Amino acid sequence: MESNIPQRDAIAISVYDKFEEVRILVDIIRKNWKRDYIITVCCNHPNGEKELSSLDIDTYVQGDDVPYSSNKPLANLTYRVVDTIRKSCLAALEQNPRTIMHVHSDAWPLDEECYLKIIDTMYENKAVAAGRGFGFGYSRLDCPLGHLDDMFFIVDAEAARSTDLFNIRPLTFSPHWQTIHGIMSAIVMVKIGIDRFYLYDDHSQLTLWPNKPKLMPYERAKPVIFDERNKLLHVHTASFPGDYGKHIQAIYLQSHNITQGEHIKRFIDRWNRDAFEVYSHLDSLEVELNKKLKMLAIDPNPFGQEFTSKLRFLENVTPRIIFNNALKRIISSTIRLAYSIIGKQPWWLDGTGKGNYWPTNTKDYYSKALNQADYSKATDDFWFDSSTIYR
Repeated sequence: MESNIPQRDAIAISVYDKFEEVRILVDIIRKNWKRDYIITVCCNHPNGEKELSSLDIDTYVQGDDVPYSSNKPLANLTYRVVDTIRKSCLAALEQNPRTIMHVHSDAWPLDEECYLKIIDTMYENKAVAAGRGFGFGYSRLDCPLGHLDDMFFIVDAEAARSTDLFNIRPLTFSPHWQTIHGIMSAIVMVKIGIDRFYLYDDHSQLTLWPNKPKLMPYERAKPVIFDERNKLLHVHTASFPGDYGKHIQAIYLQSHNITQGEHIKRFIDRWNRDAFEVYSHLDSLEVELNKKLKMLAIDPNPFGQEFTSKLRFLENVTPRIIFNNALKRIISSTIRLAYSIIGKQPWWLDGTGKGNYWPTNTKDYYSKALNQADYSKATDDFWFDSSTIYR
């Protein structure tokens, strides 16, 4: 006899040591949302289970003990990220949900209805997975097959099961040079197919806070990225001086009426500040830091609006660094000019090669670049035809 109880949606959380942010995230889902959700957590910190044991979660999974530090290979960090994603999602899949959304501990969905609308639109578009990022129209050395964010990635559980989506072996995806965003894109392209994927945000309209656009593609997820349409927040607190990262988190919680739950109440009481004063201070600080960088002939854009990286650079900058930077810029400009004369792009030119078409989406790009008549006898579906609702 079949059950009439509807399947629940699942939230899979991965974390290392940001335990306070996990507690707040669980409070958001358990205390501020109306529906009942499955929550799973994978943590590769040795004290993770002890720190999070009191939370109202369905499953805790211990991640692989692969060490990472500044003197360890980058592959170690990528491995750890992939490992916690696959294990938190596999644990959710065992609970027989309708869908699974993966988030990191500092990625907070602030509106339940917006989250559910993404799922509804995914199914309306006949897609089985949804996500955000620069998409398949963006390519660079660390994500050659496109760029998909590992935060707020959603997949239909049955599709994940039938494609074995989360059976990921990190070391087989070249984690020494591919980021998690390149690995995510490669997995979706091969196992799901871009014709069954719904890209709900292309990162062209994100903000740090009201009337403060995010400068893309530099330091994409730092210091803050907020999707105003879908109410999805990521704050990298380490990108801010002092406690300003926590102030911003508390401001966003309060302004979106996310106030229920003991951990949220305690956090807001401690860290909430006047939003205008916080944002004005940070805006002024950014202007000051950018001015200092420009006086040293340093382009501030590659720092990506990240405050701490600018502050560290200015504290440690030397005349030799300034000279080397100026020399590199001269050489780079000369090489670019030479390549432009012969009509080619330098192979090392990240993110600006001819294969890129971000922020145009794949459907629109193919519809314009290809002639449907050419495919009248082809066996593959012309799924990107402009008459379809897929986007």
